[in-house]
Amino acid sequence: MDDQAEAAIARIKGAQFGTTRWGGYDEREVDDFLDEMVARLSRGEPVEPGSAAFTRAHLRPGYRCADVDALLGELGV
Repeated sequence: MDDQAEAAIARIKGAQFGTTRWGGYDEREVDDFLDEMVARLSRGEPVEPGSAAFTRAHLRPGYRCADVDALLGELGV
């Protein structure tokens, strides 16, 4: 694993997202996607840009879209 992958994994594991009462990204989908990113990066596999797509949580809390989008932008996903 190279330094860039290690830095990305550390950034993902340290990420914290604000929540909103409704309209945010589905927390489980985001968490599952980020877990998969860590697994792929750990194996030395690339993560394709534009591969993230999340549904909006309705009538339940979700992650603030801007927070998640900012992390994905930093990672180039």
